[in-house]
Amino acid sequence: PAWVVWFEARAVIAGGHAPQLTGCAACGRAEPTGSRFAPGAGGLVHPACTPPGTALDVGPEERHALVRIYGASVAELAAEPTCRTASNHRQVDS
Repeated sequence: PAWVVWFEARAVIAGGHAPQLTGCAACGRAEPTGSRFAPGAGGLVHPACTPPGTALDVGPEERHALVRIYGASVAELAAEPTCRTASNHRQVDS
């Protein structure tokens, strides 16, 4: 359920490991468009900034979901639908 994900996100934040979602985690420039989520870099990155290792392509819907999970209250998430059509995620290994 969404509230479980919310609590997990809060645990990540409390541990000091919140992902960078407002700019490129590697270079710091403005919000990455056509971005990837690269755990090794600490969040969203531009394709050109993707470090070696695993990264996931992130479209606008996925980016919005990440921002909601890390920024919404549990009440806001509980009020949202619990299931959406999943997009195809393509893992990119560098």
